[in-house]
Amino acid sequence: MLRVQTANPTVLSQAVSPSVANEIQQMMEQVTQNPAGTAFATANPSVAGVEIAGKTGTAQNGVNNSGLDDAVFTCFTVNSSRPIAVGVIVKGGGFGADAAAPIAVKVIRAYLKLH
Repeated sequence: MLRVQTANPTVLSQAVSPSVANEIQQMMEQVTQNPAGTAFATANPSVAGVEIAGKTGTAQNGVNNSGLDDAVFTCFTVNSSRPIAVGVIVKGGGFGADAAAPIAVKVIRAYLKLH
């Protein structure tokens, strides 16, 4: 059974200005909504069922990068009535868009009860 916990957010500090935060969000939206974006195939609105902004990542491992790369995807919903942010790391998963992004999309879809 999926258990979702809700927290009451409080502002600790302002890390960046609102204009910089807006620019970062626009760039993250391009990752999932622009056909040239690294996660377009796995997290675009027609696949996810919701607008997602995200950042893919691939972390190299091992001596001289000889290990399997870790896949990373950090994202959040855009203009959702039930906002959610998700971060996924798949040890040895390869590319973030291939291994981590589909998992994040499934978590978001489950949270929003999209079938």
